[in-house]
Amino acid sequence: MLKIKVIVVGAIVFFTLILAAFFFLLPGVQSQSSSVMGSEESATAKADWADARPFSITNYMQRGDDLMLILRNESNADLVIIKTCISETKCQNREDSVKKGETVIRLIPVGEDCDLGEAFNYGADEIVFEYTENGEKKLQNGEAAITGTCT
Repeated sequence: MLKIKVIVVGAIVFFTLILAAFFFLLPGVQSQSSSVMGSEESATAKADWADARPFSITNYMQRGDDLMLILRNESNADLVIIKTCISETKCQNREDSVKKGETVIRLIPVGEDCDLGEAFNYGADEIVFEYTENGEKKLQNGEAAITGTCT
């Protein structure tokens, strides 16, 4: 009888752990697929940004009121990114040295809470990266919109 109780309790614990893992891992899996690939438009934008120079965007996502961009230095020079903007007022002002081929994460406070599953869209004409190359200040304008679904 004790053996049966141990087996039943073990089975309950096992299934509880599987359910808990499912509910905790599901949002992470969803955010990886929907943050950038939520629509045809966002897939096109991601492809355009992958070809951008000197900084490409290898991935992005918005959670709450923060937009996270993962930028990669695609140039043959070491660069210093100074400012990352998705509008005139929504910027991250922080200097990061980025060697050629390296990535850097930029977190931009957008000021608007984006709920899970809600769409976001930042137009290419307002996206600007300010950086220096060999001490000379330069600008990179947006290649495409940054669009997707909030995680």
